Amino acid sequence: MSSFETLNDLNEKEVNFIFQDWQKGLQIKKYISEQCRVISFAQNFQKKDMFCESGCNHPRLWAQYADKNKGACIVINEEKFIENNKSFLNEILWKIENVKYKPYIYNENPRDSTNPKEFLENNYDRIFFEKHFDWEQEDERRLFCIGGPKFLSIDNCIEFICLGNKFESNYYNQLADFLISSIDKDFTKLRPHDFTFQINADGRCLCADNAFRIVDLVKKKGEFARKYMTYLNENGYSI
Repeated sequence: MSSFETLNDLNEKEVNFIFQDWQKGLQIKKYISEQCRVISFAQNFQKKDMFCESGCNHPRLWAQYADKNKGACIVINEEKFIENNKSFLNEILWKIENVKYKPYIYNENPRDSTNPKEFLENNYDRIFFEKHFDWEQEDERRLFCIGGPKFLSIDNCIEFICLGNKFESNYYNQLADFLISSIDKDFTKLRPHDFTFQINADGRCLCADNAFRIVDLVKKKGEFARKYMTYLNENGYSI
């Protein structure tokens, strides 16, 4: 989870209220920096004919957050993600909501309270779930928490991983090595059909099957890959 010190929107940690006691605003801002965390997800891009169930079809996000199409988009099942992290989330204040986009961010009448934590609990929606509308094409859905952990688990929450269309060949080789070595690791094993790759058509970003390419890369590893291929066959997976 990110602290508000590391976000790319300069206004994220600002408190857009006017206080009679100016020191209170500084205390709240300090509390946000020290105690609040956030994860930002891009939702499905559903404007006009751009609908995509995977949420991978934002050309701008591939450029900004995936190293100019060299990276990857991990598609998370939100329901499984929340269920998977209940042991952490049940102990803290957390919210997951859509971000609202506005021409300016200013709130005239804050719901006041005696300390920074109570103030943020009362006003979280107007502080953490509103952004300037220049960001609206990100279609952001945000998980916000106070006093949360640095990491949450995505084990068994991944629907699939979409690789960018500039995902380099040496990265594919590393991916094949990782899949093979994962057989001896204590986490969920990924399969070739857990990956797609990004294609571009008519100005749109789409996802296409990538399993055959990954299997070919794994098979080229020869004897080193035998255990992984056996694992796939034993689990009813064939390609």
